[in-house]
Amino acid sequence: MLNLTAASRREVAPSASTACPGLFYGVSAQDGMLARIRIPGGMVNYHQCYLLAEIADRYGQGWLQITNRGNVQIRGIRGEISLDDLQRLQLGGLGAELVELDALRNIMASPTAGIDPQALMDTRTWVREIDHYLKSHRELDVLSPKFSIGLDGGEKVTIRDRHNDILLVARQSLLDQSRYLQVYVNHQDTQLCITPHQVLPVIKACTQVYRQYCQENPPQNQRPHRLRQVLADWGVDGYLQKVTAYLGFSLIAVDKLDLAPGEQDQHTNNYDHIGIHNQLQPEHVYIGLVLPLGKLTTKQIRGVTAIARLYGDETLRFTPWQNLIIPHIMRSQISEVLAKLEKLELDWHLENPWHSLIACSGTQGCASSHIDTQTQAENIAQTLPKLNYPLKIHISGCEKGCASQGVSDITLVGIAKDEYKIFIGKDSHQGKFGQELYTNLNTTEITHLLTQIIQTYQTHHHDQESLQKFLSCYGIEELRQLIGR
Repeated sequence: MLNLTAASRREVAPSASTACPGLFYGVSAQDGMLARIRIPGGMVNYHQCYLLAEIADRYGQGWLQITNRGNVQIRGIRGEISLDDLQRLQLGGLGAELVELDALRNIMASPTAGIDPQALMDTRTWVREIDHYLKSHRELDVLSPKFSIGLDGGEKVTIRDRHNDILLVARQSLLDQSRYLQVYVNHQDTQLCITPHQVLPVIKACTQVYRQYCQENPPQNQRPHRLRQVLADWGVDGYLQKVTAYLGFSLIAVDKLDLAPGEQDQHTNNYDHIGIHNQLQPEHVYIGLVLPLGKLTTKQIRGVTAIARLYGDETLRFTPWQNLIIPHIMRSQISEVLAKLEKLELDWHLENPWHSLIACSGTQGCASSHIDTQTQAENIAQTLPKLNYPLKIHISGCEKGCASQGVSDITLVGIAKDEYKIFIGKDSHQGKFGQELYTNLNTTEITHLLTQIIQTYQTHHHDQESLQKFLSCYGIEELRQLIGR
């Protein structure tokens, strides 16, 4: 039975000061109300896609946005989504039956789970099992809606650099080729592993110990405790001791397994999924599409869903890099699919500058922002030199940096109305955004200067030298001289 009523909807709505966007309550933004629909593992079927498009047309502005966790947002909502439509979303698998648990369904997996030739494990079954567990245990409603779980099966399209409270990463032993999952807590390597059949029990133990802390330590304000607060009080070792006690068995020390280094210890490329790629399944490929700031019009989502029904397996995959994958395309039908994608104005080329740009909603959607990040991103996309290498440019309307996890190659930060700082680098030890390169830049200057930075790199870098490696070879003053400003 669905438990959705007007009363339950009011009960589950958080206060404005603590609100994390959800489905069953609206969160106010500058451009209207915002609804966020959790998509465990980023995997959707065609029924769900058509339903999302219908809801975006009926209540939003005719478009939807994929988030940096592979979820979906509908912005600019006027009024409330009706109880009937919310129940349709529940029945369609896009909302939890227990509305108070819906916001916990933050489960990230590689968007190429089950189709990646390099993968050690297929994580899709665990995504479904964990989702079922999270949305059916009412006692978990004390956990923070920001609590997140990640499952990396060793795919080339890895999510191991994405922040998750609990992250399990597939590894292989050199001793007997057995496969394990290494445990990370709050992005810290515990140096512990589990076997595949222990995944669900370990996730249950992690959440129940977290729940125990929340119940024994009621928050002083209305904000639910984050897992990092639990770790601050108990320490990672203390938390894991309680998890082990709950389980009744010990986790396996990494140093006993002689694990192969594998792809998980190498530099991560967030754009390995863009373009046409071989699948694990012979004669099939997947196509990764570039979406401008994660946005899809409802016409496009219906069109690409029709393509998936006709040429694929009737599913799509939303990525944590705000892009989209169409899996299971026959090689013999690639040209037909690409022609249809062109008609929808959807692109799959790595050279598309939009694949490099990440931006928050800016002044169009957020009261904290100093700058119109959306318009600035469009200006940059139109003027950016053609790129045939990975690059991440983050445009943040303020110093919160909500749109991006970690440090980008280049970050533009709004510090006052139409005023920016530029940061470079990926080393968070240098600061939240890296090293400050320039400050007090206006909107007109920023696009020109960004072009100069990239052109300087294109002119002076060595073969196979990334932008980050190139920039790290120079001090700040040397870079300024080289750039010519």
